[in-house]
Amino acid sequence: MESKKSKARWNGMKELEQKERHLILNEMARGQTDRAGLGYKRNQKLIRDMSHQEHRKCLTGLVKDVDEEDMLVYLYGCAKQGQWLKWESAMQVDTSWKKLLYIWTPELLSFHINAIHDQLPSPANLKLWGKTNLGLCQLCHHRHCTLFHILNGCSYSLQSGRYNWRHDQTLRAIASGLAPYIIEANQKRFNTSETLDFTSTIAFRTADGTTYRNPVLPLPKTEPTNILKKASDWIFLMDEEHKQIVFPPEITETAKRPDITIFSKKTKNVVIVELTVPMEENLANAYARKKCKYQDLVADCESRGWSTYYFPIEVGSRGFCNTSVNKCLASLGIPKGKKNAITDTAANITLRASYIIWLCRNSKAFRQMELHTTPAICSEGSGMVERS
Repeated sequence: MESKKSKARWNGMKELEQKERHLILNEMARGQTDRAGLGYKRNQKLIRDMSHQEHRKCLTGLVKDVDEEDMLVYLYGCAKQGQWLKWESAMQVDTSWKKLLYIWTPELLSFHINAIHDQLPSPANLKLWGKTNLGLCQLCHHRHCTLFHILNGCSYSLQSGRYNWRHDQTLRAIASGLAPYIIEANQKRFNTSETLDFTSTIAFRTADGTTYRNPVLPLPKTEPTNILKKASDWIFLMDEEHKQIVFPPEITETAKRPDITIFSKKTKNVVIVELTVPMEENLANAYARKKCKYQDLVADCESRGWSTYYFPIEVGSRGFCNTSVNKCLASLGIPKGKKNAITDTAANITLRASYIIWLCRNSKAFRQMELHTTPAICSEGSGMVERS
């Protein structure tokens, strides 16, 4: 960072001249920075064609971008506070005023912020700060008890079911968001037959004067994939620690138990969803690991004639969802606004569960309370949820 002496010599005119040159250089070297098609570029005015207000706005935006880049460069050099910059696949958390004032408690907000920057008073940090001589975990006596160890690496917490409890609470939040759309899909009868349209075609005339029309198939609508529209007899299975299921034997015989299984007997479609709650640093690794774990099951289902859709999804322990969650919901046909609501609920439940695990880091007494209720249980005929 700049010293006070260098800041005292700051020259506004010199700084403005540098930013003007930077703006001209950006205009000369600008190109595509998004995922649009080759040759696509937005209509951007040249500097010489800008009005005074437009030029001032463009220059102000450049100053903000340069300052933000300088701050990011500084954060990349921070061993702890800059670690969140490496969470490339994590989705942004909704931190609106409504959530901060009415949904999150001040203690939960403080935990969320300090957990991101690893500034919570974990035994390892207390030892680093000189507050204690030992950094032991009070549950499993691990000698380097970091935040990572407390939320995801403690052997005692794993064996006592704390991590499974948090996993099930997150799973319930996602399942509750999916349940209404499965019910809606089962109540509808979709007509997949295409009708021929003779009214919008051009009339042709042969040499002998006979008029005829060529039938035209309707153009396909450009809408996202909607797996739930492919059937109306969906059965929903959810596997929890205390309510374990058996994978449907009519599909294949296996000892594996995916977290969510949605299948249709009539159309032979099956959706498999596997949830993981890792630390945000391991979102990409968890996705790759779970992607490989169920490849054999997916191959077995497809070999028996079932159209199989497999989605490994991840919600971080600090409350950041992986982009795989959004991809899964979009493929199932969940609307955009509802997708955000489901991911936001799952993130909040996970953050609250992690905060409770943090509060009990020094106590072996732990009560597994319900942060989210289990979705309503219906019979196979109504097609929402079926339990073994």
